[in-house]
Amino acid sequence: MLATRRFNTLEDLIRTLVALGLAAHAVNPKPHHALTEELPARPARKRDPDDAPMLEALSRFKTDVPDPELAVWLIDTVAHAVLHRAVVERPESLSQRLLQEELVTLLLRYVKRKRAPGLSAPPPARPRRPARPC
Repeated sequence: MLATRRFNTLEDLIRTLVALGLAAHAVNPKPHHALTEELPARPARKRDPDDAPMLEALSRFKTDVPDPELAVWLIDTVAHAVLHRAVVERPESLSQRLLQEELVTLLLRYVKRKRAPGLSAPPPARPRRPARPC
């Protein structure tokens, strides 16, 4: 779905990503709770065709992230972590708009911040550790 849609603003894209994540986790939170607590870490995230709209948006909307691929990874990782912890610790928040707004604010402030001086190129890649279960 995301790979075929063009977003008018970075905020529109991030709001859509957060809304999709919340919707997916709110449908039936009990299995997500079990998956989060019981299964081993999910495999390391690899670049996906669905990353294209975010990578394109980071370029088109002139964000100040020094490494767009790292930014996509951070956005995905942070959003998943928040949603999975919400399923376990705050399941009622999945149906409340406040969690969605707070997550959108967090992610937008990350991509819209001013780059720290001296961060012009990404550091060398580090070995990836296994990620948590989805």
